[in-house]
This record gives sequence, C-alpha cells and structure tokens, in this order.
Amino acid sequence: MKYAKKGSFAGKRVAISGSGNVAQYAALKCIELGATVVSLSDSRGCLVAEGDTHFTPEQIEEIATVKLARKPLTEFSGKSAFKYIEGARPWVHVGHVDVALPCATQNEVNEEEAKTLVNNGALFIAEGSNSK
Repeated sequence: MKYAKKGSFAGKRVAISGSGNVAQYAALKCIELGATVVSLSDSRGCLVAEGDTHFTPEQIEEIATVKLARKPLTEFSGKSAFKYIEGARPWVHVGHVDVALPCATQNEVNEEEAKTLVNNGALFIAEGSNSK
C-alpha cells in the first residue's frame, strides 16, 4: 500500500456521493491531489469500487457527459468495472475510506452512515454543495 502523507490527499481513499457538477469537480480535484476516488452516485443508486478499482479522470469526464444528457449513472459505459447498488448511497458500502464527500444533497449522511464511515476509518466528512 502506498504511504499516505499526513495532511494531504495523496494516497487517501475518498468516497463521494452524487455525480453532478459538485461531485465531478470534487472527484477530479481529489484525483489531481493524489487521492483514489471509490464511489459516485445518483438518485437511482451508487457505483462503488472494489479491490484496486477506482475512478479515473476519463471516467469522470464520461459521467459528466452522461449527466449533461440527463441520463442516469447506469448509462455510464464503464459501470461494469464497479459494483452498482440500486437505491443506495455509498456510505455503508465503500469499506475503508479516509475522506467522505457528500455532494448529492444537503444533510444526506444519517447517523448510521456516519458511524459506519468513522468505524471504517474516515477521518473527515465534508459536505459539498452548489450555492445559488
């Protein structure tokens, strides 16, 4: 396993919910900073990486195109590389993560999900949003 620098995103596993603008840009920034993004979601379900699988910038760009066309995440051509869980948010399905970034809706992480994230090693949970 790659050494994760304290105080940086390098080497960190990051779970992200949502697949719209906020989630897309959060994922791309995390990847740029050296993190591994292991989940994205929409209102129909979530995609979760298993093993060494993770989202790449190219996959995020394709997901942006899918969402721009107002199609569900299931239309992403690379979905077979991930575990799709219908009707679920990623928080209790991602396993060990260092950072959780809810970017789908306000206050979306409930008590059970927060406890699961902390028990699975999450050190930070930070909600992203679109301000209007």
